[in-house]
Amino acid sequence: MSLSRQKFLTPEGIEVDSLVVYDGDTDEWKDDWAYRVNRNTRKKAFFPGQIIMAIDSHPNTVLEDSPLTSEDIGQTAFAPIFAKMRAMIVIHLTYNGLLCLPMYTYKDTQTMPHARCQEVASITNNSKWSGVTPWAGFPLQMKVFGSGQSGPRNAFIELLQPVHVRSASRIIPMGYITGGECGRLMRLLTYTETHTRADAFWVYKEAYVPDWKWKAAPGPYWKKYSFFKNRMDKKTDMRW
Repeated sequence: MSLSRQKFLTPEGIEVDSLVVYDGDTDEWKDDWAYRVNRNTRKKAFFPGQIIMAIDSHPNTVLEDSPLTSEDIGQTAFAPIFAKMRAMIVIHLTYNGLLCLPMYTYKDTQTMPHARCQEVASITNNSKWSGVTPWAGFPLQMKVFGSGQSGPRNAFIELLQPVHVRSASRIIPMGYITGGECGRLMRLLTYTETHTRADAFWVYKEAYVPDWKWKAAPGPYWKKYSFFKNRMDKKTDMRW
């Protein structure tokens, strides 16, 4: 096995610089080892509500396959990391990428605890599916390009595990949700995040009051929260 560097342009005119695994024994190109996009060549901007495929990673907990014999290529430089292309919904753009909510395919045999259901929202391109998250209402409806085989049909969206995708990554557009559905998703996200922060403050028996308006002011900000600070310090010995 060896690595070979390749530069090429996609049909959309995107410039890509990549390292590809080459098997000299079989004279085959196996897979991309590293893949970097020149973000300055992206002509179309991404937008909130767009559904994309991008790399999602987490610590590798699969012990059955040996990394020395597995045919899957792991795009990692150091630690044992599992990574795969996953469907995601773009929430908003950042200076060097996209903030997205990952999506997971729902299986009919799958059951989720009530607490888990409160962290996700159902989404589908099948109008007959009633979803598995009644608290969030009827499943969000998505449009997937082509036959839909490249993306999940019935799925759920992670509301509390956002993923930041760098603009230099491989990003494949695959669909979208309409403006109305995007607005509903944003409200679900705000509702879930607000309740999560309220739960975090309630660990210290304090009430969380969202700052809907923010204005930077001179001086240390902790003075505004001195009451919380004193009470929470006593409970946890934390020094904020």
